[in-house]
Amino acid sequence: MNFLSSDTIAALATPRGAGGIGIVKISGPEALAILRGIFKPPRPEPDQPIDFGHRRLWYGHIIHPVEGPLDEVMVSVMRGPHSYTTEDVVEINCHGGLVVTQAVLDLVFAQGAREALPGEFTRRAYMGGRINLTQAEAVIDLVNAKTRRAARAGLRQLENGIDAEIMALQEDLVHAMATLEACIDFDDDLDEPPSLEPLTALLTSRVMPRLKALIGSYRQGRIVRDGIRIVVAGRPNVGKSSLVNQLLNQERVIVNAAPGTTRDIIEEHIAIDGAPVVLTDTAGIHRSSDPVETQGIEKTQAAIESADLVLFVIDGSAPLGAADRQIHATIRDRPHVVVQNKVDLCAHPPQIPELEGDAPDAWVALSALNGIGLERLKNKISKAVGLEGDPGGSTVMVTLRQARLLEAAHDHLQRAARLLERNADHEIVSIEIQDGLEQLRQLLGIDAPPDVLNQIFSHFCIGK
Repeated sequence: MNFLSSDTIAALATPRGAGGIGIVKISGPEALAILRGIFKPPRPEPDQPIDFGHRRLWYGHIIHPVEGPLDEVMVSVMRGPHSYTTEDVVEINCHGGLVVTQAVLDLVFAQGAREALPGEFTRRAYMGGRINLTQAEAVIDLVNAKTRRAARAGLRQLENGIDAEIMALQEDLVHAMATLEACIDFDDDLDEPPSLEPLTALLTSRVMPRLKALIGSYRQGRIVRDGIRIVVAGRPNVGKSSLVNQLLNQERVIVNAAPGTTRDIIEEHIAIDGAPVVLTDTAGIHRSSDPVETQGIEKTQAAIESADLVLFVIDGSAPLGAADRQIHATIRDRPHVVVQNKVDLCAHPPQIPELEGDAPDAWVALSALNGIGLERLKNKISKAVGLEGDPGGSTVMVTLRQARLLEAAHDHLQRAARLLERNADHEIVSIEIQDGLEQLRQLLGIDAPPDVLNQIFSHFCIGK
């Protein structure tokens, strides 16, 4: 699909404000004409337009027709279709700073360009056939990555991480369609029609499990992209704040021997095994007549309800109390890890107390005072949220949009397999497989409707 817009767009490709460099990006049929109107090299040829070669850097000045020189710049030129947008692209590398870059951008607008919409450069890359829709979504992930793991996942997706999987599935389904067509067009002169058992096996043993695996990667992808919310809960004075400080590797939370020091929830941001984490220290849960403490406890209970994982902290140097068991009863049906703190105060190795519903692997013993057992806890967290086993970020991780389309494709193919088992009309089976194929086409963005594109590209920043 070849596409060129009728208009030329421009935007800042770098953040506004002071910096070493600011880039004004221009894309469209008039990009080179605009550049010729405002750019002057050190020794221009008299009455000769500059022949901007492909993938070259040019040194010179941006000249305002009234004000004179605006800035000393380096200009890069990428001729379409061999550019990011598949159009002629110009990048003016200015000195960083709000005034200079805005002055250059305003001059570009005065020469006939319009301001780019959010994500319009990448949308033009998609419309020009340079990337598909899953790769465009990967650009968002790469730009918004909060950790190196998320960045690696975005880069892998951009480099056809999921596309190869989807194309292999499409090939299998096209083969299935061909087999069905052979049955539909069955020649009565043949002794018997082609067997459909291999087709059923193809759907149930090959295609559908691969779809399920891709769908299952959504949760991991969401965690890598968006992070997880971990709440540290327990009764007062069991070492919750000390544990938070250890995980942060710095003292950000006040630690005091007096119970009830933490009266409100405190949120901090860290990364565990490459995933961004919102770590919440909470007020100790206990009965209190203090209205401030009571409000803090109510906030704690609300935080637990919204948490992806609860770290339930107990005092490992003392027997479990009624308050511990009451708190455990409120979180035992939620994803959690029991943290047996203060093991440095134990004369003997701590014993795992009995708590209803918890297996031994749901526990970890540590000392928040000196960090003993901290790495074991991080490993427990990674296991609990499904991040273990892929440190290099090689696993394909789909987005919510992609997961929904994969689920729809799986549903169609599941119905097709059931129809085959019942020897249903082959044309009905063919329709279900064709509908499954259509879901995969939509996933790649083939003939995607404008409202879908608008929704996806609205998440981009202006300039990308």
